[in-house]
Amino acid sequence: MQKRLQRLQRPVDVRPAVMFIDKGYFYTDASCLVTEYCKHGSLLDVVNKFGETNKSQEFLTMYLTIELMHMVEQLHACRIIHGDLKPDNLLVKGFTPLPDSSDPEVVFRGNKRPLLLIDFGQSIDMSQYPAGTTFMAKVKTSSFMCIEMQTNRPWTYQTDLFGLAGTIHVLLFGQYMKVYQEKEEWKITQSVNRKFNQQLWRKIFYTLLNIPSCEKIPDLSALRRECEEYFVSALLPTYNKQINKVICKLDSLTSK
Repeated sequence: MQKRLQRLQRPVDVRPAVMFIDKGYFYTDASCLVTEYCKHGSLLDVVNKFGETNKSQEFLTMYLTIELMHMVEQLHACRIIHGDLKPDNLLVKGFTPLPDSSDPEVVFRGNKRPLLLIDFGQSIDMSQYPAGTTFMAKVKTSSFMCIEMQTNRPWTYQTDLFGLAGTIHVLLFGQYMKVYQEKEEWKITQSVNRKFNQQLWRKIFYTLLNIPSCEKIPDLSALRRECEEYFVSALLPTYNKQINKVICKLDSLTSK
């Protein structure tokens, strides 16, 4: 997986955001994988620790959304389905100020990533299957059962896009996503803060939840670029002004 990501040669290097196995110990009845230690714990841990305060920080939520989109986009370009994308499987490495630029490639380039995606125990290497292969299996956790699983339709990359939507939902609202269907459109039950870019956030959820078929997977890169343009034009100054406070808050919560 690391080699495939390297071959992509994208301006944004997500390899540091994807679990790398330093050592592995394998036995007949168990195994142990040694990887990078992240003192802040999982993304879910951090959201729970921040409590209500994180809901008012669109700059941080949008930044992490863009980072997640880069991650998923490049994994899928390598024909890898993670299969279990959720806040529990994202460790928080930490935050740094970003370059002050109107060019998203300048802002997000480099190899410093705030999150680390772990647990590839459910992942699928699509390169090992014939073209056109789809799946009908269902995950056991209902909160992360994609629309296709819920409606008994075939799926491939949809499961990760649903997991992406669910993770973004936790960042926005501090709780797991619930969906419902209205006039053939799948929606979330929560309403986006009116101070946020409601139109863009609605588009994100609509795109990730309403996927026509396995042959018509949405262009995540186009959606990600729209998010980047909004971030650099409207949120980047606030991010750089406030991020040191976020870092101090995160460190103080971790030390408790």
